[in-house]
Amino acid sequence: MIKIFFKQFLNNIKIYTGLFLILLITSIFLSTSSLLLTNCIYAIINKESLNILNPILILNLFSGLAGIIIFLGLFSIFSCINLTISLKRKHYNLLRVLGLSFKRIKITIFYEIMILVAITISLSLPISVPLSKLLLNYLKENNAIEHNFYIFKEYEYQYIYVIATFLFIILVTLLATISIKNLNYRSLLKKTSNKTKHIFKIIFGAIFLLIPLALVFNKYTMEGELGQGLIINFIISFIIGFSIIGKGLIGWVLFKIYKKTNTYFIKIMFGSILKNLDQIFYALVLLICTIMFSSYAVTLTNLTQYNNNINNFIPVTNVFLLIIFCYSFIIFSNSLVIYLIEQRSDYKLLRVIGLRRQTSNLLLIFSTMIISFITVFIWSITYIIFIGMYYYWNSNISYLLINIKKVFIINIIIILLNLLVSIGPIVYISWKY
Repeated sequence: MIKIFFKQFLNNIKIYTGLFLILLITSIFLSTSSLLLTNCIYAIINKESLNILNPILILNLFSGLAGIIIFLGLFSIFSCINLTISLKRKHYNLLRVLGLSFKRIKITIFYEIMILVAITISLSLPISVPLSKLLLNYLKENNAIEHNFYIFKEYEYQYIYVIATFLFIILVTLLATISIKNLNYRSLLKKTSNKTKHIFKIIFGAIFLLIPLALVFNKYTMEGELGQGLIINFIISFIIGFSIIGKGLIGWVLFKIYKKTNTYFIKIMFGSILKNLDQIFYALVLLICTIMFSSYAVTLTNLTQYNNNINNFIPVTNVFLLIIFCYSFIIFSNSLVIYLIEQRSDYKLLRVIGLRRQTSNLLLIFSTMIISFITVFIWSITYIIFIGMYYYWNSNISYLLINIKKVFIINIIIILLNLLVSIGPIVYISWKY
């Protein structure tokens, strides 16, 4: 069992390198957020002895940033574990053919993921302390928080983060390994579908999508700071709903395009995307998270400054935006690299059937562009509905038009960065095959 585990681990080292980087970055951000929040709560409880005037204001400042990072962190862990297991289905099929039981395959998966998680958490704990202090120093220089606030407890309460992360990853891995039961070679020969399960997923996903849409068209829920705060909940609800039923909707649209087109190049490209939709979808949802939260930060972020100095608003808001954007985009980039590297078998097949190297490279590049354009299209609809209706109900359409330019620039940058990120794996595949 141990020999099989290590052999499989080495055979999939490229996938695990990407997963390790994603888990490490996520763990660092989660650990830093946890450290800041626990110290805020500690300051509230001991504010008299620590001589801090308003620790609740500091908690409010960090809670928005930490909330977004925690949501993105947990969602990225969920997406990347599912992506990794999806990419390794061929290897699990091979293990089933060799006679390994479902239970042993699941144990192997748990070994692999838990070893990576233990390493990343161990590394993230000491890194989070200097990062937290660096952020606090920046905020103090801009008079955004009280100068008496420090990291009072560095490791005493971090066990909460460690336990919560392990429990969440165990739960996600359990859910992700449910699909391993479908690896039975007999069941693969039968095309079965559980209609009840699909109907339940559609209803459940539609609820998460429709509730925020219903509330955003209500003037009283969208006025002032209440509406501004609710939009984050709307975005999270939309992402959850889209992650449940979005793959089916995108697959249906791509299949219609695939059937309608007669161009050989386009047919191969959309066929490849449909074939790998399970892997692409998780990266696509992560990119949607990046754009939606970045757009929110650009247009609606409103931090209450400690000294109410409006001159400090812009630099503090920008650094929070930069943290959210860089974190989520790094996670997406790793997912995209993992996906592209795993296209080696498709690339070799295209070369065997006579497709030129340049044409094969273009297929990979256009696939990356399609992922970006699908994301921008989905973002455009949600942005117009959520952010647009907020400004409409608050009679500030002119400010919305100004901010659309900023958000449009962000989307162009994201598309260009996607192409830049994809160049490395494409050059590697082209050079090797």
